[in-house]
Amino acid sequence: MTLIPSAHATSTNLGILNGIGPYGNVSTSTAPFANLALLISNLIGFLTLVAGIYFLFRIITTGFKWITGGHDKQAIQDAQKQLSNAILGLLIVIMAYVLTGIIGLFLGVDFLDLLTLFQQIKP
Repeated sequence: MTLIPSAHATSTNLGILNGIGPYGNVSTSTAPFANLALLISNLIGFLTLVAGIYFLFRIITTGFKWITGGHDKQAIQDAQKQLSNAILGLLIVIMAYVLTGIIGLFLGVDFLDLLTLFQQIKP
């Protein structure tokens, strides 16, 4: 008595199995750190975007607080401080990204393209 017929017991070629997204297939990478570099670059871009959206949201909500502050001087002063902090935070995020690119340009290293940077590292 056999549980599996011989016609169904043969192996089937499933082809190349990929993982989810651009990080899934590690066997086709050109550099050992290609997936790590792609992950870090995407993470930097994502966090920059999230920080920018957060500070824009803070600017809008603080402007609303300023408008609805009415004649309360303390509420208006608090809104002004929060607005300056939000604008300063947005400028810091933008300047950090720009300065990273400029420093990389002067040093000849593109810090924002980590895949190329990791490919240039020789063991």
